[in-house]
Amino acid sequence: MLPQEAGQRAVYKHANCSADEWSTPDGRCLPMQCSPGKLLINSSCTSALEISELEYRLRLWLTFVKTPSTPVIAQYYPCHYLVQSANQKFRLWFDKFLATYTITTEVFDVAYGYQDTRKTDSFPCLIRVDARLKGTANVSRDEFESLVLDSWMNGQVTLEEGRQLNLTFQPSDATSRKDAFVSCYEMRKTRSDVNCEGYTECTDGYFSVINEGQLININNMLTCGHVTFNTSEYELNVLDDASPPDFTVTLDLNVTKVTLSEAQDLNYLLIEESGELKVCWEILEKKLKEIQDADKSVKEKSDVAIYAVSLACSVVSLVCLVFTIMTYLIHPILRTFAGKNNMMLSLSLLLAQTSLLAAVHIEYTGNVCTFLGMSTHFLWLWMFSWTFICSLDMFLVFTAKTRSSCCQDDYKSFIKRCLFSVSFPASVVSVVVAVTYNQTSGQDIGYGSMRCFLDSLLLTGVALGGPLFTIVLCNTAFFVTSVVKIHKVRQLKTSDLKKEEQSNLIVYVKLSAMTGIFWLLTTVAHVSQNSYFQFIVEPINGLQGVYIFMSYICNRRVLSLYFRKEEVKATKTNSMSLTSRDIEKQK
Repeated sequence: MLPQEAGQRAVYKHANCSADEWSTPDGRCLPMQCSPGKLLINSSCTSALEISELEYRLRLWLTFVKTPSTPVIAQYYPCHYLVQSANQKFRLWFDKFLATYTITTEVFDVAYGYQDTRKTDSFPCLIRVDARLKGTANVSRDEFESLVLDSWMNGQVTLEEGRQLNLTFQPSDATSRKDAFVSCYEMRKTRSDVNCEGYTECTDGYFSVINEGQLININNMLTCGHVTFNTSEYELNVLDDASPPDFTVTLDLNVTKVTLSEAQDLNYLLIEESGELKVCWEILEKKLKEIQDADKSVKEKSDVAIYAVSLACSVVSLVCLVFTIMTYLIHPILRTFAGKNNMMLSLSLLLAQTSLLAAVHIEYTGNVCTFLGMSTHFLWLWMFSWTFICSLDMFLVFTAKTRSSCCQDDYKSFIKRCLFSVSFPASVVSVVVAVTYNQTSGQDIGYGSMRCFLDSLLLTGVALGGPLFTIVLCNTAFFVTSVVKIHKVRQLKTSDLKKEEQSNLIVYVKLSAMTGIFWLLTTVAHVSQNSYFQFIVEPINGLQGVYIFMSYICNRRVLSLYFRKEEVKATKTNSMSLTSRDIEKQK
């Protein structure tokens, strides 16, 4: 559990791209393009020449959308009634702009012959629209295309079927996959459960000599800057059994994948016959933001879980550490050479975990936050120093030729160990402050600017992970050397090295490895921002005080000291009681 930066969240890497390029999440710059005859201006496509009266092709599927206001009677509404209302809506809209057109509307009843379907919440009616349009002289190309797209492509379409029945439909651009725009006649070849009815309407005097291939397809590629992807960069999943034939597109952007499956999103892409995929950059940004927001929500929930478990573990650890220190203070016999090391290790860990808990719960930056950041860093390095001292002392015990040649239990030796344990973290903290102060021209000292700890992940890795990694290596070297020495020198089994010291070696190694390795793993988990890894590592790391308590206090020797103390107290109480009775008898 390390202090977090304010507002910290996962962000994508954005490259410094030009105005006509789109920055991918992994930092690449992809060119944005426009349809023929259009120029990219401010990420939108504008006509190179202001022209009008162009001819277009509009192809849509209209799929029913159930809304809270949709009455139950809608599911029983006859599909063939929609033909006239759909054509009328198109006619009124295009007549308003004096546009000429030929519109063919087909309504499919996809539940034809299955009467039970009408008893469900489904709506079996599906509308297919195939229109040829010609713009007007009084409306520019860009304006006309935007009007058509906004009214018939990028928003829902409502058909009024009487006073109390309004049916809402979601339009789907059929040009995004031309092979899926099947007519009523073609669909009935493969599906016997489909019935359909069509109607064609055109304005008087509309006549066109332009063939189908020269018509401009009305889709969002006309107005948006789009990015092109080849077939290896996306996956197309076609659902041919759906009505209309449905599909999803999954884009592989290296650091994340974007899936387009909703009809309103699929209207912003186009799959060419060559297999190239064109996608409007706005929809890409929208989907990436949705992914980031979803990731942020998941991370916030996981952070709460990690925090709760880590806090509980830390509290238990602190209680165990307090009890451990009290045990050493109550029983002077435990304050041997190794016992003093144990007591200082417990004290340093107690202060380090307390400072860390305080730093985590400070929600603002300032002098208090800066002080907590420095003290937390210092205290954890102090604790690491004591794991090193413990491992070093046991290494000296097992490699010394005589018992008296090392590890003298005197006041001067203890003071030297304490001075070393303090000088190491003080040196590291001083270097961090001096280097950061120099690099920022006195604006920062490396603590408290972003959070109540080291300001950056780089500093955390160098000033915390570096010393920790070094200490773990040293502790491992001490352990290996001591074990080899034990096996080589049989005299270690004699009275020169007591059984207690051999047991202490194992305990020190366990503590040194656990505190070192788990903190290395915690640093890695924090840098990688892997929530699953953090959930496993951080709670275990928070129980370091429990490990010390179980290793040093939960043994027969310490328990016997407590029982003996109780026996002495009981004996004194009985003696005083007997004495008082004798005095009373003498009276």
